[in-house]
Amino acid sequence: MNLQPETRNIYCFSYQSGKLEHLMKDCVCIGGFIYLFSPFYLFFHWQVHEKDVIGVTHHPHRNLVATYSEDSTMKLWKP
Repeated sequence: MNLQPETRNIYCFSYQSGKLEHLMKDCVCIGGFIYLFSPFYLFFHWQVHEKDVIGVTHHPHRNLVATYSEDSTMKLWKP
């Protein structure tokens, strides 16, 4: 098992209104799954890779998250 918390915030904006809808405070990767946490609860989780996720980052101005894994792939996501 590979736990790798990220320390950056992830901001999720509405495409239509441009308003901030969610703020993710923490991110944890376990196996091929990614878990995003708001300040007080688990906001979202999904399987992103077949093997362990070894890195997560986000675009500073757009609603995009990039993950890379031990399965030798990098993927872009819109949470």
